[in-house]
Amino acid sequence: MKATALLADDEPLLAHSLASQLRTLWPELEVVAVCHDGQSALDSIHSHQPDVAFLDINMPFLNGMDIATRLNQSGQPQPLLVFVTAYDQYAIEAFEQQALDYLLKPGTEARLRKTIERLHQRLSEKSPENPTPDTDYRTHLPVSVGQKRLLLSVADIAYFQSDGKYTRAIGPNADYLLNEPLKQLETELPPDTFWRIHRSAILNTGFMDYSTRTETGRLEVFLKGMNETLIVSRKYLHRFVVAG
Repeated sequence: MKATALLADDEPLLAHSLASQLRTLWPELEVVAVCHDGQSALDSIHSHQPDVAFLDINMPFLNGMDIATRLNQSGQPQPLLVFVTAYDQYAIEAFEQQALDYLLKPGTEARLRKTIERLHQRLSEKSPENPTPDTDYRTHLPVSVGQKRLLLSVADIAYFQSDGKYTRAIGPNADYLLNEPLKQLETELPPDTFWRIHRSAILNTGFMDYSTRTETGRLEVFLKGMNETLIVSRKYLHRFVVAG
């Protein structure tokens, strides 16, 4: 897949190493700029409009998070962001800034290859043949467990359930309380994967095993690897096709 990229790292040797790895793993990628400070990186993003930006966190003038914040506030189309850093404590903030991935230095070839696969997928979704809405859907959600703050992948959640002004995120090994209502969360999840099936529930279709009719005629959804079942309200029955 052809694409353009900007690399920003205040250590030239590390920037050169990343560029070399990308040439090997993604030969079609054109690196349009290599910057060693945050202000130059932001200016180059505006001038070159690359498809992808690989950003270090700690850089002179502006750090990587500053760049992401300014891009998000600009309201203009922005590149897919991948943070490449030696610091793991910024991961949650990075995903809150809509980062596609977060790589820790020193990275492995296998890990970078996985990032490239994610970039290929997102870029193909944004291609003219597969237009996508302007909305950047959430891939991760921050949750608090006691004094700890965790980053939860939405792909690991089987369904979201309304709990007053909060939302429960429930999966095979997860049950977290999110500090936002289900109605708001629904606008932040990819609609092709997460289906509203009831006024109080959103289903991750990747967890749907099968559905069947109950004795009372209601549609019941069985989930992979879970004992719970979900009921689909009449309003959303059109999403499902049930044999027989």
